[in-house]
Parts: sequence; C-alpha cells; structure tokens
Amino acid sequence: MNRFTSLPAEIVNEIAFLADKSTLLALCRVCKATNSPATRTLYRYLLLESPRQVVQCLKALLKNDYAAKSCRAFGIECQIDVTQALHLNNFFRLIAKALVRIRMVEAISLTISHWFPGAIRLVQAIDFILKDCTFPHLEHAHLQMAVTPTVASFLERHQKTLKSVVLCPRGVGPSSLEESSVQYHFPRLANVRATASVALPFFKAISGTLPALTSLDINWDPFDMVDHKQLIDAVRKKDAPLDMVTFLRTGWNKELIEEMSLCFPHIRDLSICSYLAIGLNTTVPPDLIDDIAKNLKRFKSPGLFLVDHQALGNATSANSPRASHRT
Repeated sequence: MNRFTSLPAEIVNEIAFLADKSTLLALCRVCKATNSPATRTLYRYLLLESPRQVVQCLKALLKNDYAAKSCRAFGIECQIDVTQALHLNNFFRLIAKALVRIRMVEAISLTISHWFPGAIRLVQAIDFILKDCTFPHLEHAHLQMAVTPTVASFLERHQKTLKSVVLCPRGVGPSSLEESSVQYHFPRLANVRATASVALPFFKAISGTLPALTSLDINWDPFDMVDHKQLIDAVRKKDAPLDMVTFLRTGWNKELIEEMSLCFPHIRDLSICSYLAIGLNTTVPPDLIDDIAKNLKRFKSPGLFLVDHQALGNATSANSPRASHRT
C-alpha cells in the first residue's frame, strides 16, 4: 500500500486544491509533504474577516516566504474605523511590512473609514501601508478609503496593469486627486466603480483615452454636489467603449438620463437607480414618464434600460423587448 508521501506531486497538489482549510491544516500537522501544496492553497486567496485573523495571517506572511509568494488576492474584510484604530500603530506597521512581501498579488481590497471631515487627516497618518507597495501583476484595486496623495501615487504605479478600480471612500472629505498633478494612463482599465466626488477628478486626471473601459458604476452620496453633466463630459472625453453603466443618485434624474442618451447613445445596459431625498415631493411630475421614454429612444443598441425609483411610474422602452423599468 502506497504512503501518502509517495504519491506523485500532481496528485498531492490536487488533493490540496480540493480539500477544505481544516483538512489541509490537519494534513500539515501529520505530514510535512503536504506543507508546500497546502501553503500554496491556503494563502492563495486571503479574505480576512476579523482583526484576529488579520494579525495571525500577516505574521505568517512575514515568517513564511512561500506563503507570501503564493498570495494572489489579499483583502481585509473587517472594516477599520480610523478614529478608533489610529492608536494601533503597530497594527498598521504590521500591515505595511506584510504588503510589500506579497509581490505576486493580483487583487487587493482595503476598507478604512473616516466618518467626519477632519478624520481624513487621520487616514493620511496611516496610508503609509501603501507607500512602498509595488505589485507587478496587480489587476484589481478595491480601495474603500480616502483618496490621499499616497493612494493617488499607488494608483499611478499600477496604471499599466490595473483592469478594475473601486474608489469608494467610507466617509466625507475632499479627494486629493482634485489637487494632484498626477496624470494617469490606464490602457487595460475595463471597470470603474467610484463615488461621484472621486470619479470626477479621477477621470480628469487621466490623459488620453480609455480603450478598454466597458463598465462604469457611479454613486452619488447624499451630500455629493458633483454636477452630472461635468462628470459625464469627463467620461465622454476618454472615448471609452462603454457597454454597461450604473448610476445611483437622488432625485428624479430626468436630466441625467437625457445627458446619457445624448453623450452615450451606444450604451447597451443603462441602470439609473434613484433614491428620494428627505423632504422631496414623491408625486410623479407631469409628463416625467413620457420624457424618459423619449430620451430612451435615442439609444441605438438594443439592451436593458432600467430606471429604478420607488415613486416612478411605469415607462416603456421603444428600443427593446428586453427593456425593464421598475416602480
């Protein structure tokens, strides 16, 4: 009878790939032959959900070179409130030391919230965790944190490889992109999701076109004062082959739909998700549905046009039997 250690490496790797984490950990305790394939599997996708898990994993990445080299996706899923966590300097130093070691990572996700305007300065005190990070294969950057100069520089270092970017700060305050002299060029960027206050300076900071951008998702926070025409115009100037666009914005959004129909008539999938501001009259304005239907006629490609509004009446699309309008 063959021992586990005598099995071909391909079979051991397959066992490690198919086994759950608890089984892998048990195998590692009784058989050193499984350490390498188990490490490769255990540390390939790291989505850390608790502070304790974060600390344990970061320490392992510092001690184990093979674990650090195996990491392809790294995410801290537990939300860090900077106003409460700033005194944990050693915690952020630990993150900084570990991040520079996972050079093969392809996706990174961080959430650091700042719930009042002054707290953005606190974020600037801990954003050093990204200062020395350079990931040659980074394709996805999911950053739910204030866009500080360090974050802007991080994006600049990875502009040639990034395929998707999420810039959704968990808090209020200005974006450093508004004052930054950084000029981006994203030849592979296909997906952007951002708050409106970050999206406008982000697109203005991009030089040239966005030849790969097909998906755009913009969220207007309740206190965002970004003009939708300026934002749409900034995107239009990038000559992107957009195919799917989603907007979340308060109000009836008739003007937003009209502007999109004029600037991007080739869009196949357009979703306007609206929520009512406090105090806004919930009575549907006269002729609103007719105006929206008229704007939808400008879209040239058949596809899905979704207008999602809690007080919006039934509308019909003149373009496609697939069109859907929620009430």
